[in-house]
Amino acid sequence: FISWDSYEDEDCYLIAHLWVAPEERRQGKGRAMVRDAIKEMKAERKHDTIKLSADSSLEDPDDPIDLADLVDFYESEGFELEYAGDVVIMSMSI
Repeated sequence: FISWDSYEDEDCYLIAHLWVAPEERRQGKGRAMVRDAIKEMKAERKHDTIKLSADSSLEDPDDPIDLADLVDFYESEGFELEYAGDVVIMSMSI
């Protein structure tokens, strides 16, 4: 599952949610969703920037995802780290 939207106030796209079931991780499904979303944003071309954030406090204790792994994943897709703490903020130019 991935959701994204255009935010006129911030002049960017925001990837709001990306979730892959634990048993389906590490099969390229999240990567495919991110790439498809980026392709759609590029085609729409309302903004030149995509942002996302991840918050460790939102993690399900029964289904933990390491923020460092998320940063590595998004960096491999061209995002750059803007801030890292309990919340990670990343962006990319399109």
